[in-house]
Amino acid sequence: MFSETLLTRRPDTEAGQDLLEIVKYLNSIRNHNEKEIWLRWFSRWEERYLTFVNQRSRTTDGTKHWWYTHKNVRKVYRSLATSLGHLFLYLDHPGLEKDTNGLEAEFTHLKQKLSVHKGLKHHRKINLIKWYFYLKSQS
Repeated sequence: MFSETLLTRRPDTEAGQDLLEIVKYLNSIRNHNEKEIWLRWFSRWEERYLTFVNQRSRTTDGTKHWWYTHKNVRKVYRSLATSLGHLFLYLDHPGLEKDTNGLEAEFTHLKQKLSVHKGLKHHRKINLIKWYFYLKSQS
């Protein structure tokens, strides 16, 4: 999971620990009531830690260079904040998967097929991909 990679399994900061807990609960949401609870939880986290996430560090050599002090926590926060409108689409569309695990597995199979045929020219690889998805759609 992207968030665990950036935050690590044991974040050093309290903000990171709380955000990781929120992120771990995200995949278990099954209805609109749980969605609203999660959104309030995220909103409270945001109110509590927004100044922390926006902290900047500056160079000591007198230049105006700066960077976000807690860049990994910020990346996870910004990723969630910018995708809030899309996180729960699966609740409104029953046929839609809530994660991309199936899609990632499909791409892994395709990569394995392509690695077996490393000598193919580019246009033949494209044909292999087209046929792969065509035959997958027929079954």
